[in-house]
Amino acid sequence: MQWLRDGAELLGSAAETEDLAGSVEDNNGVYFVPALTDLGAPSWDSSARGLLIGISPGTSRGHIARAVLEGIVYSIKDFIDLMSEESGRPITSVRADGGAAANNFLLQFQADMLGVTIYRPANVEATASGAAYLAGLAVGIWAEPEDCFVQTGDDAVFTRSLDVESRGANYAQWQRAVGRAKGWAV
Repeated sequence: MQWLRDGAELLGSAAETEDLAGSVEDNNGVYFVPALTDLGAPSWDSSARGLLIGISPGTSRGHIARAVLEGIVYSIKDFIDLMSEESGRPITSVRADGGAAANNFLLQFQADMLGVTIYRPANVEATASGAAYLAGLAVGIWAEPEDCFVQTGDDAVFTRSLDVESRGANYAQWQRAVGRAKGWAV
């Protein structure tokens, strides 16, 4: 999203992506691989570069914004699938935090693509809260880790609404795009 705002200058703020992505019915065949410096797990390709593919005369800013958000989710899916495979345990829910967690489109698409429940806490700045909780545990403010979370709650819960067939077709196209992004910078 930062690239859309600062690099491509297609947005005034990252928050605009939610409305733009929601303004179109689908991505119109546009896919974005967010490998702006490399491609991380599970591909591990330092020569991969970002890719925006599938642009046609009917492509709008909404399609591009949607493709960028979807690309973020596909990258997360790759990583979550790897975690599940390596641990031998299915992942059934994810807690989202940080600035991007404010984007309802992003979290709904994540629930759809991962096939899991996504929880957004009331406090999306969980990283800072987590550091404070750890410090509080260290000095005895809280006796047990569970005590830290007594006053927290969820702001929203996102569940899968996309059928498995559509999810598979979208992800297959994403994988084709990833294949084309690999090995670009030699």
